[in-house]
Amino acid sequence: MAMNFPDSPVDGEQSQQSNGVLYKWNASKTRWEVISTNVNDTSFDLKLAGYNVNGTHVKYDADLNLIDYDSFFHINTSLATNFPIGMTGHGFVRSDVMFEAKDYVTQTMYGANSTSVWKIWMRSMQAGVWGDWKLVIDGGAFSQRLAGLNDDGNHVKYNADVNDIEDNSVYHTSSSVATNLPADMDGHGFIRTDIFEADKAYRTQTIYGNTANNEFKQWMRSMQAGVWGAWKLVVDGERPRIGFINGVTGALSRGNGGVTCVRDSAGVYTLTFDPPFANNLYNVQVTAADTGKVVSVSSGPAPDTQQVFVTDLVGALTDGAFAFSVKSNE
Repeated sequence: MAMNFPDSPVDGEQSQQSNGVLYKWNASKTRWEVISTNVNDTSFDLKLAGYNVNGTHVKYDADLNLIDYDSFFHINTSLATNFPIGMTGHGFVRSDVMFEAKDYVTQTMYGANSTSVWKIWMRSMQAGVWGDWKLVIDGGAFSQRLAGLNDDGNHVKYNADVNDIEDNSVYHTSSSVATNLPADMDGHGFIRTDIFEADKAYRTQTIYGNTANNEFKQWMRSMQAGVWGAWKLVVDGERPRIGFINGVTGALSRGNGGVTCVRDSAGVYTLTFDPPFANNLYNVQVTAADTGKVVSVSSGPAPDTQQVFVTDLVGALTDGAFAFSVKSNE
């Protein structure tokens, strides 16, 4: 629907257009402003701009920047201008004006069909200057506050460069498709990103392993002043260390079982685990109390037994002169 305005209007001049809207020229702002709609029907004025007498919305086919009065119009992206980028088809635009000066306005666009359904955009005019449209609701979910969370209760899969995640989020990811994950991550996991307030140059990422090779493992890294640091394995999926302080012999305990420690006459300590660690997946670390003493550790002869040989190059070691611990690699 083409509109035809006078070429050289004077301040206050009115122009009735074919879309049913009466405009008035504002010389100080060099623009046409709407002063009424459906002028032939006196039951509606600017207090209800955008509402037809038949219970439908008035269709607005012009520049949305010119709406600086309270209103609620139907628009079509094929006819109107200055609607949100990425919006297609039909929608409804609401305008709320703060002061009589009309220099502070908020517009809200509700998508109605096509790819815009369930979407909402917003923008505002500050001191007479329109800001950009921003998508605040994307398909029924808050696209930034809940990034990585699908409407169906599952996580979104992130298959790109994790360096580029710049919103608070928790995504499902996989080492087979995503990049810049930890070098020793193998398989699937969940990556959480946390952003400093008002400064995306400071972030922390945490990955929680999920599949067999990553289960119970966690990695972390941080961005400082826009530069990502290296990933660090902070939880390695192993059982907690079991400390045997000062070479004490006898029955001890670990998180899910017992440990027996026996020292023979040759100074060999034998640790027996009940239940055993699967496939001998553990190691023993020995530390001498005196830095002048050297200690060594042998391999266990069976999955449930570990022998510890303690050798002193300075003098005879006695019980209480060293400490050792066991760490599971399961």
